[in-house]
Amino acid sequence: MSHTLLSFLGKPRPLDTAPDAGFAGRKYREAAYAFTDGQRTTAFFAWALAEYVRPDRLLVLGTAGSAWDLLVGELPSDDPAEVLYLDLLEAVEQNRVAQPQLAALEALVSRRIGLATTLRLIPYGRDEAEQLHTLQLMADDLRAGDRVTLDVTHGLRHLPMLALVSALYLRMARGVEMAGIYYGALDLTPAGGPTPVMELSGLLRITDWVRALSTFDKDGDYGEFAGLLQADGVADGVVSQLSRAAFQERASNAHLAQQALASAASGLTGPLPGIAGLFAESLAERIRWHRRGELADWQRELARQYLARRDYLRAAIFAYEGFVTRLMDRNDDPANYERREATFRAFEGSADLRLADYWLLKNLRNALAHGNQPRDGQVRRIVREEARLGAELQRLLSALLG
Repeated sequence: MSHTLLSFLGKPRPLDTAPDAGFAGRKYREAAYAFTDGQRTTAFFAWALAEYVRPDRLLVLGTAGSAWDLLVGELPSDDPAEVLYLDLLEAVEQNRVAQPQLAALEALVSRRIGLATTLRLIPYGRDEAEQLHTLQLMADDLRAGDRVTLDVTHGLRHLPMLALVSALYLRMARGVEMAGIYYGALDLTPAGGPTPVMELSGLLRITDWVRALSTFDKDGDYGEFAGLLQADGVADGVVSQLSRAAFQERASNAHLAQQALASAASGLTGPLPGIAGLFAESLAERIRWHRRGELADWQRELARQYLARRDYLRAAIFAYEGFVTRLMDRNDDPANYERREATFRAFEGSADLRLADYWLLKNLRNALAHGNQPRDGQVRRIVREEARLGAELQRLLSALLG
């Protein structure tokens, strides 16, 4: 597994100390960057960061007008690479640096900084096509399982946004581990003091929460939150109860799911630590069903939620079980299988006006569970069309469970 430091190279403004120096005066300002193990002074933040995180290689991305000459440094006149360097200077000034020029200079830069370096030309990201091309270039230089430290200090002002998107893309689509995101905050340098170094990996953890909420809204799995809550310091017992609730709900046991959620909720009230605090209200809203009424109410609410997610099988299961629970005598244990079976058997032999809807719901549940061609013509017609199935389940929910 390789560790790559990925950095951007921009087009710096002229130094204040040399306002009339023209092109030759366009350099990054030297700064003493404050890391946790001490200060490092450099003009290009990635060099200091490389000493701190110790990657296996450095990958630098820049445009046709980026200050590539900064990475090479000034060469003596007798250096064989001087011609390449002078050509690069001219190309930078004219905004026409080409990839072959960068490839020819990679060995020179690698020797200068003592680290294997890859230089990649990227477009300016002016439209979606150029932005996607940059993501593809990053992906081409990395492999699944690689670790990446991202430096967003230099480069055009919109590139940090692209860098964050690239971090998400590389992690989710390419299986790359993000080891850290760093920014050398030159603008926050105090008078006479070192330049702060910010570690921004928390941004990725925020996006993890956003993704978890989106995933939950799609499939209803509380387990999406378990690892995130644990990482923020929520008690293991609370996290395990949330995971248990997820399992029981997906096993169609609303009774045990409600018990686990009620236990977990006691540890999710009040301020939550870390990033979880930002999403406490959203999480509470998504588990609120366990507070409403009794078993039949929980089953009805879950049926509605799964129907809204277009999970028709779970919607039909919870709707059917909710109706059977409603039929049971209040003195019966609604979780007792024998009593439940006796209840629906007795109902099936009755002349209740709801019997036709009951059989339709039960047959829909069975058809969805088994995936076979239903014998009943009405059921067969309903399950063939999603819009019709959704509408019919909605009608049955209202007719049988209110």
